[in-house]
Amino acid sequence: MLCLSAGNLHAACAGEGFMGASSGDPVMSMVDITFSPLYSSSTTSGTSGCQNWDFALHLQKEREKFVRIRHQQLLEQSSAGDGPLLEAWSMLMACPREVQPRFNDLMRNHFPESEEVLNSPERMSTYPNRVLGWIRQDPVLSHACQNDDLS
Repeated sequence: MLCLSAGNLHAACAGEGFMGASSGDPVMSMVDITFSPLYSSSTTSGTSGCQNWDFALHLQKEREKFVRIRHQQLLEQSSAGDGPLLEAWSMLMACPREVQPRFNDLMRNHFPESEEVLNSPERMSTYPNRVLGWIRQDPVLSHACQNDDLS
């Protein structure tokens, strides 16, 4: 389970599915991160008892699923440089709330590239890594967002 607490990522293992969603419904697995006012109620420092746990792989798959399901809304909010889905995307990209305005600007500045990739089903799965690249090139976000060990 990926928990977001005060804008920080934490790994946890609970339930049958990632994000604690065991229904298998891909839309409902996004509800916790995109619409919940309280992003986390628990954290853990390890994954004791979790079988076949690979946090980086699960996080990457969750990012890809988020993009696949919400790409149109993500594009709309990226063009405006603001919105609740953009906030959720920032947190999923391991950026704390303190840098949300900077992340929003980054997404707005890269909107033409985002539009090109997200409008191509064949290239859509590469989008999270592109965003990570943009984060790494930004002098503020590269230090604030915790992606060094996740991709």
